[in-house]
Amino acid sequence: MTCVIGERLFLTAIAGTEILLPCWPTIRNMTMAQVSWTKDDQKKPVVVYKPKRWPSVQNENYSGRIEMGNQSLMDGSIQIKALKMQDEGNYTCDLTLFPQGKETKAIHLTILAIPTNAASSITAKAGLSDVPVALCTSAFGTPAAEINWISSFLGNHTMNHVVNGNNTVTVSSEYKMTPRPSDNGKTLTCRITHSATNSTGEYPVQLSIFYPPKVTITGYDGTWNVNTRNVTVTCTTDANPEPTNYTWRGLPEGAEVKNSWVFIREMSPLTNGNWICEAANAVGTGVGQVEVVLRTNDFSDLTHGPNTVIIITIVVGVLVLVLILLLIRLKRRSRDIDAVPECTTAQIQDNERIIYASLDLNVLAAASVHRQNVQAEELTVYADIKYHQK
Repeated sequence: MTCVIGERLFLTAIAGTEILLPCWPTIRNMTMAQVSWTKDDQKKPVVVYKPKRWPSVQNENYSGRIEMGNQSLMDGSIQIKALKMQDEGNYTCDLTLFPQGKETKAIHLTILAIPTNAASSITAKAGLSDVPVALCTSAFGTPAAEINWISSFLGNHTMNHVVNGNNTVTVSSEYKMTPRPSDNGKTLTCRITHSATNSTGEYPVQLSIFYPPKVTITGYDGTWNVNTRNVTVTCTTDANPEPTNYTWRGLPEGAEVKNSWVFIREMSPLTNGNWICEAANAVGTGVGQVEVVLRTNDFSDLTHGPNTVIIITIVVGVLVLVLILLLIRLKRRSRDIDAVPECTTAQIQDNERIIYASLDLNVLAAASVHRQNVQAEELTVYADIKYHQK
């Protein structure tokens, strides 16, 4: 950037680049006998140049970084390479001309430094007070950068400026808030604006909030019985950082434990009870439990499933067959009796002979593969065969 105010020329350049400081005589057709450049009224010149001779760089800070513009008899311009922050200041060009005499040119050089920008999270523990959760830095810039935060959180930020030894400025800002476990992984953004590039950069930051484990035990569905085999129960956690230690209590004998899960090959009455998992991370400990109760097996369980009707039919058929065979046998015996008293199909009495038959079968009329909290209606049939003779 170039600007002229009065007799002074103002130039702006970025550190690390190069710039030409112009110096030409005002009156043409003059012969340049010598050009001398000084900085900030220092007695020792930066460089001295005489036509037909190599430029003499007399300030070691510019060694290897200064060249004459085109080394002509009418041009005293110099080019400074690899600009440093120390190069900023007021330069004076003194031209010795023949036959006119002497001319002076004044130039002010401003050096801008593009900062190095970065943003990162600050690991914080969930709690009840404001703590830093993110840091944004714009380092070694000139002039100082501007930092703002884009956030949906109810937080605030600090601002800190440090002037470095090379006249650059480092600006840093911390974002503070009261962190909750649910804030972990959420994002806020640092916005940095700097005049050297005339642009704005946005730097997202993902929060890292530490909190103790929230524990639940999964895998038990309430349908286990003594015939259940090969089941796995898991200690499931929500935590940051991840738990590093798991402790189980109340498990039955023979349970296979491996960190967060338990494997059961066979069930036993000892399986019943409260199973407890304790998970711990660097922040704290969480506890979860589940009550395991095995379902009992009874006769009604046998009637569950697609073979229920077949089982009932077979049982009833066998009992009816036995009853028929006994009735046939009694009928044959009654033929040998002279006098047969009145009888019915349900009961025969003859000289203290007593025949009584009844059928009793207790089964479930309603069957289901899964029995959970369902009370089935019962169909009752009684079967009892008795024969007695004196």
